[in-house]
Amino acid sequence: METAIDAVRAFNRFFTRHVGAMDARFLGTDTNLAEARLLFEIARREPVAAASLQTILGIDRGYMSRMVARFEARGWIVRKAAARDDRSRPITLTKTGRTLAEDIDQRQRATVSQSVGSLSEMEQNDLVRSLTMARLLLDPTAEDGFTLRTARVGEVSLVASRQSIL
Repeated sequence: METAIDAVRAFNRFFTRHVGAMDARFLGTDTNLAEARLLFEIARREPVAAASLQTILGIDRGYMSRMVARFEARGWIVRKAAARDDRSRPITLTKTGRTLAEDIDQRQRATVSQSVGSLSEMEQNDLVRSLTMARLLLDPTAEDGFTLRTARVGEVSLVASRQSIL
């Protein structure tokens, strides 16, 4: 158990440094990591209630409220009264907020691309499998989609061989 604990903690320290999670200006933007993540979730789910975002992200209500207020003050989001309940005000991105969310997403994709770009295709596949396995082991209830890909060299004959055995 101690070995597993030490390994997870060592990886956490490495990865937070590797992705710049502790930077006050995440990826050189005017957001920190928590704000960037909140912006990402709003962009993915809009219109979305703050309570839903709080549940999804596991953020303290007060911290969430302060971030939403900052986003509103910066002109990144708007909150409109819902038709049925004035207390529920769905959050949507403004044009400025959408531009910022897209910019952060592109910067993050470029950073990850640069990070894994030096790996061979086989090493990238190993990384994807390992990260997926770690996520599923630590959170068995996590949603796990799958992707069908085209067959690689040798796989069609392998499938035909296995089929003939059956």
